[in-house]
Amino acid sequence: MLLFGVGSIGSALLCYSVPYTPETLPAKIGAFTLFTSIMGLTMAPLVAFAGPLVGRAALYTAGVVGGLSLTAACAPSDKYLKWGGPLALGLGVVFVSSIGGMFAAPGGAIFSALHTVYMYGGLVLFGGFLLYDTQKIVHHAEHDHHYDPVNMLAAFREPTKSPFFFESLFVVIGHNYYAPMFGIIIL
Repeated sequence: MLLFGVGSIGSALLCYSVPYTPETLPAKIGAFTLFTSIMGLTMAPLVAFAGPLVGRAALYTAGVVGGLSLTAACAPSDKYLKWGGPLALGLGVVFVSSIGGMFAAPGGAIFSALHTVYMYGGLVLFGGFLLYDTQKIVHHAEHDHHYDPVNMLAAFREPTKSPFFFESLFVVIGHNYYAPMFGIIIL
């Protein structure tokens, strides 16, 4: 796990450090391919753990990510760009509920409430992040003089990876005692 963490951070830094010019485009694409390969290997144990259920969660995630990204990309205004502050506060609430779930008594009312905030609030929160980040990418593409689509795509991995993990937890683990602990790993 530590090796994959260091590898994903290192490959992301490599991808971000290579400039986006016609001369360096093959190196940039190679660094991005390395980065996405390491991210895929990081998620591979989920397939070994749950098999077809993870495939179903990936299908749900593809529908959610595709639909929300299309909605944000086709929106007539930049209204989703104003959601940054509330989304950051929501991330704090989901993170605190994830940590609090580890200290609450399993099966109790507080544990159930924290677990509900973590599972469903996390899905809603990262749906909002998808809308926000998609409009941010469109905004940068329209207004920046030096636009780097590879870096923007690499930065878009988090709002697509997190709903997959949340939906995988929901489908595979369900309402289980260990779900909040997996959430801290995801966040």
